[in-house]
Amino acid sequence: RRQLLLSQIMSPVACLILMPSYAEADEAMPLVADGDQRIVFQKKPTAPVGALIPAVQQRLLLQAAIDYSTNSNNKEKLKLMLPPLDDDNPFMLRNKKDRDVKILQQYNAAYVLKGDMTRAAMNLYTTNLNYNQILTNPESAFTVTDPDWKKSYIRANDGLPTLTRVIGADLELRYLYRNAVQETLDDAAAELYADDCDGAELKRLLQDAAVTYDAWLDRIRLEDVRDAVSSAAVKGEKARVCESFAAGFIP
Repeated sequence: RRQLLLSQIMSPVACLILMPSYAEADEAMPLVADGDQRIVFQKKPTAPVGALIPAVQQRLLLQAAIDYSTNSNNKEKLKLMLPPLDDDNPFMLRNKKDRDVKILQQYNAAYVLKGDMTRAAMNLYTTNLNYNQILTNPESAFTVTDPDWKKSYIRANDGLPTLTRVIGADLELRYLYRNAVQETLDDAAAELYADDCDGAELKRLLQDAAVTYDAWLDRIRLEDVRDAVSSAAVKGEKARVCESFAAGFIP
């Protein structure tokens, strides 16, 4: 449903706070299985819409890349927006947060589609997520999607998981989608610049990246996505990024 809506919204367009891994805890009964979260929030956490703009710009650009990939005559145009992989990336800094900031400051997310750019854009939004509204009312903060799993978990653990673990699982799934999008876009760039570039494979990779990207966007309030699409596509706004993610996002 969301994927269709996003395509309708985008059709007129021309086109990090790292949490510990929760996958290791309670491996026999994980909160996330096969990409689906067994516990979901009643209300989705929020962040400033401005922090979402770079990620939406990348998604719009990805849609344009898919459109270009349908015609081999557009290969050179596609190369203008999807640069080759840089094996000696100067932004591969030891501090991943600093690397994300450098990438966001160096490139324009509305014109350059890169795996590490989408990663940085997604991290910018995730860093600014606010769970306070959920934390103020923990008793009714989430819903269990699998009743059988719920019964088994309660029997094995004398209750449902803590809200901290549920938030951790939420972040874990966002990172899972983020990593998948980055890897698929890197594969698409490698395919585009290969001597024997397979147009069908290139298109498939871009489409796969779009599907996963939409799964990431689906974890965000629909009205926020709409506002970010409007700002990114119509107004051409660009997010302001701090020197350090520790300072947070400057609206």
